[in-house]
Amino acid sequence: MTGARSTQSGSNREDSEDGSNVVRGCPAPGEVLGRLPADAGLRRQLAAAARSRGRTASVAGEIADIEAELAGIEVEPVDLTAARRRVAEATGEIERLKERVAALRGDVRARRELAEAMYPEFRRALAVVPSGDPSAAGTGPGAYDGDPVAASLAAVRTAALDGPVELRGSAARRIEESGRSPRSLLRTADVRFRGARDGR
Repeated sequence: MTGARSTQSGSNREDSEDGSNVVRGCPAPGEVLGRLPADAGLRRQLAAAARSRGRTASVAGEIADIEAELAGIEVEPVDLTAARRRVAEATGEIERLKERVAALRGDVRARRELAEAMYPEFRRALAVVPSGDPSAAGTGPGAYDGDPVAASLAAVRTAALDGPVELRGSAARRIEESGRSPRSLLRTADVRFRGARDGR
């Protein structure tokens, strides 16, 4: 939110097989939506679209607080047993806080929150893009049962991207066959075609 190859696994690609969250940093929106069909799942695409418009997840404030706490930790190098113990404790605290920041940044909850916020607009965009079907949107990103290329096109339409969008293969063909202006259809200034006719 998809250019994922299967609807269900694509929309939940960020979750690991055992149900735990995979910790990843947030990629720039253009990294997720800059090449279509996209490799990311629908939630990741919609979260990128939300971030491109300045939206943040509710955990953003907690991240800022933890980063400020990290910046305030100072350890003076002293060659004493007690000092070494304090250094070890401070180092452990720094690592704990760094892990927490990483977990929050890559937290599936944050991605879901942003994706849910964008979903009504995504559903409306499906009515505009080629092969899009708003009735396939379901109640949320996890329920999307439509065409993954249409989902990627709709996600780009909802985003505010600064960089170019490269259309490849089926995404390029869909836009060309629609006979409509790619810029107005995707609401982005720089649309580039690659492999529209050769299927790459």
